[in-house]
Amino acid sequence: MKNTIFRVFVFTFLVACNAEPIDRSIDNIDDGPIETPNTPSTIVNEQVEGRNLTIYIPPNYDSTKKYKTVYFLDGQSIWGTTWDLENKLNSLIEQNKIEPVIVVGIHNTSSRTSDMLPYLDSWAGTYEPNAEEFHVFTQDFIVPYVENNFASSRRKEDKAFFGYSYSGLHTMWTSITYDKWGMVASISPSFWVDNYHVFYDIQDSQIGNTKFWFDIGTAEWNYYVPVINLLSNKGVEYGKDAFYLEVPEGRHHGADWAKRIHNPLIVFAGISDDYSLVDWRIEVEFILSQSGTHYYKRINPIVTTANGIEYSASSKGSYELLNTEAGEVLEDGRFSFSGEEALVVKVSYKEFEETITINDIE
Repeated sequence: MKNTIFRVFVFTFLVACNAEPIDRSIDNIDDGPIETPNTPSTIVNEQVEGRNLTIYIPPNYDSTKKYKTVYFLDGQSIWGTTWDLENKLNSLIEQNKIEPVIVVGIHNTSSRTSDMLPYLDSWAGTYEPNAEEFHVFTQDFIVPYVENNFASSRRKEDKAFFGYSYSGLHTMWTSITYDKWGMVASISPSFWVDNYHVFYDIQDSQIGNTKFWFDIGTAEWNYYVPVINLLSNKGVEYGKDAFYLEVPEGRHHGADWAKRIHNPLIVFAGISDDYSLVDWRIEVEFILSQSGTHYYKRINPIVTTANGIEYSASSKGSYELLNTEAGEVLEDGRFSFSGEEALVVKVSYKEFEETITINDIE
């Protein structure tokens, strides 16, 4: 059994800045699949209705097949040295972790905030929410272009929508509003916009057959745990069709997102769908508030599955305080002390169980 890990995290909250559009004109491509058999992976630059796309074509691409396809928002940033997504995809394919996929990086523009956000929030600056119009543009122009020019599957279950920060909110909101995606990944999403309005939209939505991945780092902390139960209440099975990862020391930064991008890729396109548990560790987190006046205190059990992903047990775990006079432990892993006595907590999730001791740092 791995040792319990104790960490102190400083809260930082960052929001990705708007990016200027990249002016990259290319020749038009004739209708019909592009044939590039028996080749290494390639990156193709396209433009649709003025919107730049950067498209990953997997190794040994076969135009007679139909590939699962990831549509990745803020797609101008994921191919550089910070994310190094092309090499990560190639490695996952070579290791038989995922099947070959097409990845469509959809570039943002100077109207990123308007395009991504479905709600108005003064903290996000001056903008007009334009998420609905951007959804229509994606479905009416970008998706058809890719499906007409590449060997991209048209089935809903073979289409995924990935995004981070503002675009991570957009992917979640789009999936529960329009039900067009087989899987969505919301990486460090801005669920906080308009006082967590998306929580209410999830509660009121009719969710179709969709898989969900969302995560957050403790160095950018926001409390997104309620989404687990909101999805569960809609019949989405946690640990099979929905996953949440609370990342120790995770920042709001591309280098940190790149370290965990394999998780949603395996959920979407994994060779194996074996989510049986093979290991776990327990993180005890003291997350310093932005004001610096108090800590958010949490128990975060993180499990590893047979097919190679990690996710947090969170509110689906069980937390039993054995010395009840010492404080309190809530059902989602939050804890508090009533005095100087350490907490003794039995933590369990599925077949795993461990008793830990927690000392206060305040």
